[in-house]
Amino acid sequence: VKPPPIRSFERAFKGGFGVMADDIAAAFYTLLLMAIIKQILF
Repeated sequence: VKPPPIRSFERAFKGGFGVMADDIAAAFYTLLLMAIIKQILF
């Protein structure tokens, strides 16, 4: 399950580039979320 803004990358770009862009966007989204959680907890 991907958050709504992430799936739009796969739809915007066709083929393998769309899949890779989708994965990179999901990685940055996860990194941002983990940084926020780290700031809150520690």
